[in-house]
Amino acid sequence: MKSETRVAFNTFLMYVKAVVSAGVTFFATRIVLAQLGEDGFGVYNLVASIVGMLSFFSTSASIAAQRYMSHALGMNDRERYYQICRIASKISFVLGIVFVVVIEIIVFFFADTLNVPPDKLYDVKIIFQCVAVSVFFTIVIAVPYESQIIANEDLFVVAIIYIVESIAKLGVAFLLFYVTADKLIVYSILISAIYVLSNVYKMLWCRRYGRSVSPKPLDMSLLREMARFSGWTSLEPVCVIFSSQGMNWILNVFGGVVVNTAYAITNQVSGQMNFVTASLMGVLNPLIMKSEGGGDKERAIRLSIFGCKMSFFLLAFFVTPVIVEMPYILDFWLEEVPEYTVIFCRLVLVSMLIMQLTYGLQSGIIATGNIRHYQTVMSIIRLIALPTVYLLLKVGYPIYWALVSFSVVEFMGMIVRLYYAQQILGIDVKRFMVSVMSKLILSCVIVLSAIYGFTIWVGSESLWRLIATVLISSALYLSLFRWLILDKTEYNQVKSILLRAK
Repeated sequence: MKSETRVAFNTFLMYVKAVVSAGVTFFATRIVLAQLGEDGFGVYNLVASIVGMLSFFSTSASIAAQRYMSHALGMNDRERYYQICRIASKISFVLGIVFVVVIEIIVFFFADTLNVPPDKLYDVKIIFQCVAVSVFFTIVIAVPYESQIIANEDLFVVAIIYIVESIAKLGVAFLLFYVTADKLIVYSILISAIYVLSNVYKMLWCRRYGRSVSPKPLDMSLLREMARFSGWTSLEPVCVIFSSQGMNWILNVFGGVVVNTAYAITNQVSGQMNFVTASLMGVLNPLIMKSEGGGDKERAIRLSIFGCKMSFFLLAFFVTPVIVEMPYILDFWLEEVPEYTVIFCRLVLVSMLIMQLTYGLQSGIIATGNIRHYQTVMSIIRLIALPTVYLLLKVGYPIYWALVSFSVVEFMGMIVRLYYAQQILGIDVKRFMVSVMSKLILSCVIVLSAIYGFTIWVGSESLWRLIATVLISSALYLSLFRWLILDKTEYNQVKSILLRAK
């Protein structure tokens, strides 16, 4: 399969995955919330968020593994590639063991301190174990093996696995109608089983890439290099996770489990919207890494800038009508919308749009391997959010200010990415702001103004108004994408890819 056709094919399948996942989550969350109740749903997501705070183990290891594997493939050095696979497996196993130990310490010393209904405390401890098992398998299996799949650009495999995984989750949600035992515990066990099985399949698939064994001893210098890189890449993910998931703890302190439920629904919405941009960058990242590894830095920069344009456009395409019609969508989706959910969702989606303006540049920066100073500064910015939010809520600010902080942090992160993209990649920031950022922001303002004016003119909320809003937004964005966002060269490349894919 030719490179251009493969990009189109992988992108198409990743978006099918995103659409299926979003649709399944739409129905499954409604069912699970009704079956578990606000307290049960909030408890499960509170525990999952605490465990998620430790997922930087797998995030940093995955980034390092994908970067080094793609570099080796770009250099056409198969022996180095197999060495990297072996090292990734060993690192992930050690991290998995550390993860389990930390979780057991949390359960033993801190589970009783959570602000949850007393009758749910036993459930909390069981959920901790279930989530720990699923994340352990994700670290030990997904880090080395999913990284191989992505580095080899077989993203259709990842798409199919996640589509099946989403359908299985919907099946679990329907199964709750017939469960007579503790539904919260049954749900936790079954969801964990799905994650375990999907990760095992990734391991089995990677056998077709050849055994990652070598008669040569393990390259310890390469192991240390990857470990250092993992350490630096873990800084920002650690802070992002503690900022996002630690927010759950703050909301629990100031608002209780009901506010945790609103935040959990917000994360469901933002997670599905994030799939949109993650799908595109999942396709582009291996290409950027391989280009840098093969010495074609100009192509890596071009792909990074193209990633900024496409990721913002694709997110805005879906998010803009959702922001405007959020009250109706949530009413249609959920039987009962918890307080603060509407404003929480809107604020998080705005912060995501700000991030996507420059997010593609981060892939280019990471591809160079020169990330120590960049990661340090970004980490400091992320760390500012939690204590600031705690103090604001402590002195009496409304609880939604916790989510306002996300937009402020993303704006600061945008400035930092621009600075380091200029220093490390050599990008002309002024030209980038004029030719890329200003056009993206302008397109979003035009569409948002048009559909907001339309909803004011129509008046009362309805399904027909929602459909009309989506159609108007889509038509405007597609026109602006062609005539405002893409330059002539990019338009011809996109046209060529689509023609090859037919």
